[in-house]
Amino acid sequence: MRLTLLAILLGLFALPGSAEGGCVVREWLVGELRKQHGEQLIAQGVTNQGALVEVLSSDDGRTWSLLITEPEGLTCTLIEGRKWRELPAALALNKPKK
Repeated sequence: MRLTLLAILLGLFALPGSAEGGCVVREWLVGELRKQHGEQLIAQGVTNQGALVEVLSSDDGRTWSLLITEPEGLTCTLIEGRKWRELPAALALNKPKK
């Protein structure tokens, strides 16, 4: 379910190709998001091209970030937002409850 959402979101954005696009060392970026916004890792997956995709969110969902770490090692922020919330599986998959 979450990986499907991430795949859809990734389809909306071109992958940054270099550090010139704002890509940095993953450990630094994750540390800054934790320090500044209280964000922690809540979901992750690997693309067919071998990149690591991660969603970080604050405990209350007030802020969230979607990151991608390229196989070469640099991490880029794809998008940031507010009001992240988890959906029940039936609602997220758009299936009626039994």
